[in-house]
Amino acid sequence: MCGIGGILRSWDSSASPPKPGIPADWVDAMSACIAHRGPDGRGTFTDRIRSSTGQILDVLLVHHRLAVIDPAAGHQPMVASSKLDPAWTEQHAASPLPPAPPASADDLLAVVFNGCIYNHRALRQQLAAAGARFRTDHSDTEAILHGFRAWNTSLASHLEGMFAFALWDRRHGRLVLARDRPGEKPLYTASFELPQDPHGPSRCLAFASTVPALVRLIHAATGDTPAVDPHSIARWLRFGFDASVPLQGIAAVAPGHIAVAEGSFTNVTSRPYFTLPAQRDPNRAITLDELDRVLARAVADRLESDVPLGCFLSGGIDSSLVAAYAAKARPGLNTYCVRMPDPRYDESAHARSVARRLGTKHATLEVSPRPAEDLARLIEGLGLPFGDSSLLPTHWVAAAARRHVTVALSGDGGDELFMGYDRYKAASLLRDYGPLLRVLPTRPLERFHPRSKPHKLGRFAVAAAHAGYEELLSIFPTPDLARIAPALDPASTLRLPPGTRITDPARYDVASYLPDDLLRKVDTASMAVALEVRAPLLATAVMELGLSLPASTLTANGPKSLLRMVARRYMPDEIVSRPKSGFAIPIGEWIRSNHGKLGDLVRGTCESVTAFDGLGIDLDRKAIKAMAAEHAASRRDHSQRLYLLTVLGLWNRWLRAMR
Repeated sequence: MCGIGGILRSWDSSASPPKPGIPADWVDAMSACIAHRGPDGRGTFTDRIRSSTGQILDVLLVHHRLAVIDPAAGHQPMVASSKLDPAWTEQHAASPLPPAPPASADDLLAVVFNGCIYNHRALRQQLAAAGARFRTDHSDTEAILHGFRAWNTSLASHLEGMFAFALWDRRHGRLVLARDRPGEKPLYTASFELPQDPHGPSRCLAFASTVPALVRLIHAATGDTPAVDPHSIARWLRFGFDASVPLQGIAAVAPGHIAVAEGSFTNVTSRPYFTLPAQRDPNRAITLDELDRVLARAVADRLESDVPLGCFLSGGIDSSLVAAYAAKARPGLNTYCVRMPDPRYDESAHARSVARRLGTKHATLEVSPRPAEDLARLIEGLGLPFGDSSLLPTHWVAAAARRHVTVALSGDGGDELFMGYDRYKAASLLRDYGPLLRVLPTRPLERFHPRSKPHKLGRFAVAAAHAGYEELLSIFPTPDLARIAPALDPASTLRLPPGTRITDPARYDVASYLPDDLLRKVDTASMAVALEVRAPLLATAVMELGLSLPASTLTANGPKSLLRMVARRYMPDEIVSRPKSGFAIPIGEWIRSNHGKLGDLVRGTCESVTAFDGLGIDLDRKAIKAMAAEHAASRRDHSQRLYLLTVLGLWNRWLRAMR
């Protein structure tokens, strides 16, 4: 796990630009925003070439390392060239600002990499048999370098893991970017023009693990910050997450994609190297033995680590099953859960029961939440108006676990791939009986607790009356969105054209909700404390299996019933059949009681006359104040909506502070 970044600057002038072509203060601005992701080391790489069109191209790669695999030899940026003197690599590859490599090193490759390649040992054997000469003992980063020589831009399809990497190919004057299949690791790009320079006009392309790294770089280079994209921010307002970055000129590399920049670096061409199964196979069958083997292999592949490793254990089926496989493959496994401050949301007793059954070395960790302070810090570190309130407890769990381990396994992906959400049944009813369900009442049911059946029925009625499944994912469903943003067309905030029927909601979630909400949440929460989190249920084989099996097979006896059948091989029925509780905090009550000053933060944002200025969309401040008053008086639960508005205000404040 690491933080990566890079800057590529192209000069139109035929005259040689000054050295350094990329100023140190640009590097420092970017580096400061990714340093928390990798506290174990920092390295940079610089290069300069003249392109075939006569342009000067300056290149810089920066890396902050969390050392997990081959701590002694896996330093980055990692450089390889058959013509490069090994002494130069040893002397300069990990130094703070190395000189450009010798001009004769035409076939030089340099890489910065964030993540873990789980099949790197198998790739080493394959590549070594073909003549590759490895310098390190077992660095997974080096497998990327030699793999690129063997497979070029097809490399990513050979990698099994979670990763975001950037590779500089000097011979062809190109930068290659890639992101893992499910989107576990983030990777963002930005392109911008630079002010007139005495040496001629120049342009920049940059990439980084975080949005703030690019925002701060642009500010350092141009004196300005990117403008807000109003179309994107409207989708963020509805859902609290989105694939887009709500800042003009900054974009995310899509999961399962490889992107190539060459020439003057003004354009980045992107293509998928992996696509989800086109549709479920109605004739696909599977035995429990086969599923058992696939899951066991996925977990075993994710257990390699040269630093302490453990498992998150919530007491739910997904994390419990992952822990069961891990404990079988690695006796003496450490498992961890946290004791949440509210007993209604505390699953530590269930986790202890599972741990006793599995025979793991279990610890219940205490957390010291500071909701208002932690929220502001996390949003500023993410640089996005992320509206999922479970970011907070996820961060607290990660911070508590980091005191004991550097790597933790999680059960992320199980609900999406094995259809564990109640809303999938609701989606089926909407698909089959949508028009008939539009007569259901909505407003009287919204006064109940968000977890209550009447409240869920009210959300279901809103979905039937408006945009269907996308309403179930909305923090601001259509009626509430129209209330606070009357000038905004709610249909314009949907991801799909109005009237589109989502026939497979689990597939929709794997393509959007999983990478843009859940995995972004886990990465943000864990990397804030430099904890590597691995998700075995997102192995390629598991993803392809989960999305090719018929829904009737996955849920024959209720949500996630196929996975539960396998889990019963390792755990008693009272554990396997326990109802899903989710991972949440009583955010609405904390707002009312001002727990951890959260209420002050929410009220201050909702009552501010400037909190939402400059977003490009008009929000009705009176409606927002009325919403806050309704929540305070317990007339209606607006907890998630008030949380999202608060996040939006925090994000906007951070962005304005950059200017």
